[in-house]
Amino acid sequence: DNNSVLGVTNLFLNLADDKREYCSKHGIQYDNDAIWPSNIIPRRLRVDRGSEFKSRDFDRICNELGIEKQIVPGASGSLKGIVEQSFHQMHAVQKVHLENHGLIEQRYDSRHHQEATLTISQYEKMVINFVHNQQYNEHYPLTRDMIENKIQPVPALLWRYGIEKYGAPRQIMDYTQYCYNLMTPIKAKVSRKGIYYKNLFYYAPEDKNLKCKMFEAGNKKLPFEAR
Repeated sequence: DNNSVLGVTNLFLNLADDKREYCSKHGIQYDNDAIWPSNIIPRRLRVDRGSEFKSRDFDRICNELGIEKQIVPGASGSLKGIVEQSFHQMHAVQKVHLENHGLIEQRYDSRHHQEATLTISQYEKMVINFVHNQQYNEHYPLTRDMIENKIQPVPALLWRYGIEKYGAPRQIMDYTQYCYNLMTPIKAKVSRKGIYYKNLFYYAPEDKNLKCKMFEAGNKKLPFEAR
């Protein structure tokens, strides 16, 4: 599998996740949906020059979802400073908790492989707590209008201010179609024996009209698509 494409599709699927249900899996509870908005499609994405963002699959996803892609020039981290600063702050906060428990240090005698004690689930819970949208960000550059309207530099409040000023983002109206747009097209053959892909046949015993159904799967040019 192309890990770059999987990373991008997982990013988009995360936008559609029910965040309260997502957090509850890690023992984190909240009642107000305004704390972590979800089920949205962005109008514009600003990305770096990573291979996953310059791929044809990413271009296809953006075109099908109606998203404008903006690639920043190379070695220009300042053009996405909020993201870069967030990474820096997250690492600084985690360093105290991860020391002697798997903290990766840039030194020849680093023993992070032997000291690591956190599971992936525990680390994910730590990241969720860090990105909690109720945190006060004293370094956020407030505009004059924000100051006059007494907008606090809290992500959830800034999001609500942006919606009131610039309009709400698009909602994901059809989740099935949304997931279909994220699927990577593949070539397969359909015959009376079923769907032939990678030297294997796939068929549904209860479906007597399998061939017709697969051709009616959508407005794609390929007879069958899957991720």
